[in-house]
Amino acid sequence: MAENNGQIRKFFLCLIASLIICGLGFGGYYYYQQRLEIEDAIAENNKFLSSIPAPKSYKDAYDYYLRYKVSDDNWHTFSTAIRLDEVRNVPFNESMIIKDWESVYSKFFSRN
Repeated sequence: MAENNGQIRKFFLCLIASLIICGLGFGGYYYYQQRLEIEDAIAENNKFLSSIPAPKSYKDAYDYYLRYKVSDDNWHTFSTAIRLDEVRNVPFNESMIIKDWESVYSKFFSRN
């Protein structure tokens, strides 16, 4: 009888250990898949951002609000920069928008 109890105990310990190992394996696989999806989304977003051409005029920059989805906060920042340079009569090709397009402003836009 003691022999049977020992074998049953070993069986359940092996079963529990197997379940834990399987759970860790599935959890690791799920984490890895999620990580790949996130990296793919980041790469796709970066590709999209690099495809948005810099505006060619102040009017073109204002029209970006209609063409691309922009959060209100980002649009406020972007449109304020446009207005400041426009009011100061800065030629568009020397404006903050153009100078900081790659590093700042292109990141305000996202997919429609």
